[in-house]
Amino acid sequence: MGISRFAENYFVELRALSRESERSVIQDWIKKDDKAKGDPAEWVDAIAKETQVWARHIQSYAKRAAIHLKERNGTMTAEGLKITLKEGRSRRLAFCKEQAHGFLEEERQSIAKAFSDVSLEESMTRSAIVSCLSTDFGTDKTHSLFNEALEKGLLDGHEGRFSIPIPSMHTWLIDRYAR
Repeated sequence: MGISRFAENYFVELRALSRESERSVIQDWIKKDDKAKGDPAEWVDAIAKETQVWARHIQSYAKRAAIHLKERNGTMTAEGLKITLKEGRSRRLAFCKEQAHGFLEEERQSIAKAFSDVSLEESMTRSAIVSCLSTDFGTDKTHSLFNEALEKGLLDGHEGRFSIPIPSMHTWLIDRYAR
């Protein structure tokens, strides 16, 4: 990460990794301390399809894989991979719920509605989001809701445009709250 020293309370926000870094990190989790016996390529491929290059998702899946392999002396099986993926999906869902914690259901619905016709690769202007939110909550609450969504990571801004930055979060919010 290019950081030589960490202060005691230092915080580094990670964004999406490159595909190469994603695969490398997953392999490191699986192979570290000789957890996996043999070539972990199948496991790395399967986990990488689920993690969407996000560090938190990589951790959710790869940590489960590492624990599973350690408990089974490094034996990689199709059933073990299936269990790992199921546990990883559960952790990924828990992360989405954690990110949305503190938002009322109506607030989640309003944010999801604002993005319901926006694809994963697209973004919106602040004014478009605020306009949608203000329909549901009025001007005063809208600005605090928008800022809270930014602060908690439900929204992310770049060059004046905003998106739901994590693909699984986008999908979860839309599927659960916009429809």
